[in-house]
Amino acid sequence: MHDLLAAARARIARFTPLEAAAALVEIGFERAGDLAGGFDAWRAAGLPIAPAPPPAGGLPGMGGPQR
Repeated sequence: MHDLLAAARARIARFTPLEAAAALVEIGFERAGDLAGGFDAWRAAGLPIAPAPPPAGGLPGMGGPQR
């Protein structure tokens, strides 16, 4: 499993926060799937952040019994 995950991670392109922001704006996306340094790097670069809207059906586990 470790080797499989390492191989998959090796194929993922990594971007700096500024590269990711520019690329996402250029193609019209508002979310990133993977970012070198993660959210902390994004915030540290001074890029915009906003709270996500709540899911339409509420938060998982907060509703009635699961069927």
